[in-house]
Amino acid sequence: MLRGLVGTDMYISGRVSGLLFFFFSEMCIRDRISVGADLRTFDRTQEMVARSLGMNRFRSFMTVTLPQIKASVISGAVFVFIQALDETVVALFVSGGSNQTLTRRMFVTLRDEIDPTIAAISTMLTALTLCLVMIVVVSRRSGAARA
Repeated sequence: MLRGLVGTDMYISGRVSGLLFFFFSEMCIRDRISVGADLRTFDRTQEMVARSLGMNRFRSFMTVTLPQIKASVISGAVFVFIQALDETVVALFVSGGSNQTLTRRMFVTLRDEIDPTIAAISTMLTALTLCLVMIVVVSRRSGAARA
């Protein structure tokens, strides 16, 4: 139970809002590391020039800043996705009822019954991770070849 801002109690266990709260807080922490490193090398004068030419703050961010930090945002999102698959303990405590994550379902299935579905899911997750890594490698090589 979390204490709300106005003094009301917020029950987050067994609800989608609890899972979203945890994963969003994890995402903010993890993604800040990769994006923050890229923003340190970003030249802010480019965004200021775009704003001085009449763009509002949102449009200058979308057309000037985001294309330059796109790689770090994507890598942070992939890292957060993989981290979310690894958070079995939190999923066991927070999710419940009809709101079950894939990792919780896998853990309960491994504990209660023997099923070849878990091996198939593990193989698919490994293949997905390998495909994502290969996409990143190929896109970096094609970007380096263009430069």
